[in-house]
Amino acid sequence: MLIGLDGATFDVIKPLVEAGKLPVFRKLMTEGIYGDLRSTIPPATVPAWPSFSTGMNPGKHGVFDFMKRTKNQYYGSLVTSHDVRSRTIWEILGSYDKKSIVINIPLTWPPKPINGILVSGMLTPQGQSFAYPPEIENELRRLDYIIELDSKVFNEQWHKPIFLEKLYLVTQKRLNASIYLMSKYQWDFFAVLFRGTDFISHKLWANREAVNAYYQQIDKVLAELVGNIDSETIVMLISDHGHGELRKTVHINKWLSDLSLLNCKKVDINSTRASALNKIRGIKEPRYLSTKFLSKLGITRENVMRLARKSGLKKIKDYVPNIVEKLLSNLPATSMDIDWANTKVFLSSFFGTETQSIMINLKGREPQGIVDPSEYEELRDRVIKELKELKDPETGESILEGVYKREELYWGPYVRDAPDLIMLLKGQYKASSSVSCERIITPLSKVQGSHRLYGIFVAYGPCIKRGATIENARIIDLAPTILHIINVPIPKGMDGKVLREIFKDDSELEKREIVYQDEGGKEEMKKRIRRLKELGKI
Repeated sequence: MLIGLDGATFDVIKPLVEAGKLPVFRKLMTEGIYGDLRSTIPPATVPAWPSFSTGMNPGKHGVFDFMKRTKNQYYGSLVTSHDVRSRTIWEILGSYDKKSIVINIPLTWPPKPINGILVSGMLTPQGQSFAYPPEIENELRRLDYIIELDSKVFNEQWHKPIFLEKLYLVTQKRLNASIYLMSKYQWDFFAVLFRGTDFISHKLWANREAVNAYYQQIDKVLAELVGNIDSETIVMLISDHGHGELRKTVHINKWLSDLSLLNCKKVDINSTRASALNKIRGIKEPRYLSTKFLSKLGITRENVMRLARKSGLKKIKDYVPNIVEKLLSNLPATSMDIDWANTKVFLSSFFGTETQSIMINLKGREPQGIVDPSEYEELRDRVIKELKELKDPETGESILEGVYKREELYWGPYVRDAPDLIMLLKGQYKASSSVSCERIITPLSKVQGSHRLYGIFVAYGPCIKRGATIENARIIDLAPTILHIINVPIPKGMDGKVLREIFKDDSELEKREIVYQDEGGKEEMKKRIRRLKELGKI
């Protein structure tokens, strides 16, 4: 059984364990083995979860961000399960007649046929089929199952009581569905992800009381799940990345503009980056006639806030009624956008703030590329040099943990699809693609949470060491380790390794030979064909 806690961190767990507030966490850690789990770079939900499920780096499974590049477009489109171009744990297990139940793992929509049950998670479009086999949807609907926390609640109502109410409700519905499916159906591998630890950390990190209370609720969830398995089942508890304090925004496009590498121009509001992304995400246009009218006049939040600052009003929302605040929130942020025909470099984090990548506006690749391929390496080197010299004016310190060329991080057939440069910012900073800011580094109005490179790993059960810790575990090591535990050969192409050090000395799993399979071999192909026939696909 694998239990995922998106964004969970030992920085919260360990103090609560020591205070006696997390008895199940404590049991799993003290009677099992635990340690930090190194995520991908960037440490983001995507690409981290596909790296978990395939045991491969993004250069092999092909997913680098929530968005993928689309021909003749700068904003691309959302990724789906079809964009994961390597086999997942459950697909491999299925070809060896092992059954899986997989619930809420990112990038599983649309749900592909597996030997077992798959319930898709984040990025599942509203109203679309979300489970395989399809009849499972009817069973989950009877349980009032909720696929994901509503984006409006997360983005607009996180400071209101409804946020925690909905967060706890979604968690309970996920638990109910898990207990129902694991009790009714046979499985060799069971995986479920709870995303609330990520949601609450992003929005309420400064409210430690609320964060701690939610982790205590998760402890109760663990009690229910672990209480429904037999003594022969191994439990793994993981997170795709950690969390920490976020205080400042780095406006990379503003910085690039100051370096004369990026230019902006005024455009029609319906042609801005924000408008393009809203269409991709399926966000409807403003419902209020007054908002539409103001938008057509070119009035933006940027214009209003600039006027407020000139009038000496630093926090305009403190001086306006709720109806006006709602009107302002529905206005487009800016009428400025990147002037692609006069831009050489741009921040490509068009969807997630945790995916900190930079792109070269390359001729022949980008729709309006202006950088000749002969300039590519020189330009990348210049941006790296300038980034390393970028300092926070308040502290005088670098904002970077590191900056990498794509081939320094990734390897495999899909490296060409990766961003040209990938940043790893220090914890308190996040990157912004805004083009309308006045300064490069600005403080957040409220402390929030942001991702960290190291998540959590806990293993507990038969053959697992007791009271031990592990070092240097990576998220790509989990797939081969799980396959070894279930006694299924590991594809040779996996980048991860079996975490043999988690097993007790002289135990069956420690002594068992690690067996590999050639994915292109005849026997493996025969098994996959036989399985497809059983599923009625051929």
